[in-house]
Amino acid sequence: GLFSILRGAAKFASKGLGKDLTKLGVDLVACKISKQC
Repeated sequence: GLFSILRGAAKFASKGLGKDLTKLGVDLVACKISKQC
């Protein structure tokens, strides 16, 4: 579910890799939730 995706993204970001990718992912999720995309 969504929570496991967020947890996976947090784990990915905590490695210090793909921070830009993580930010894009978070932006995309926020966009879908607010239906602004």
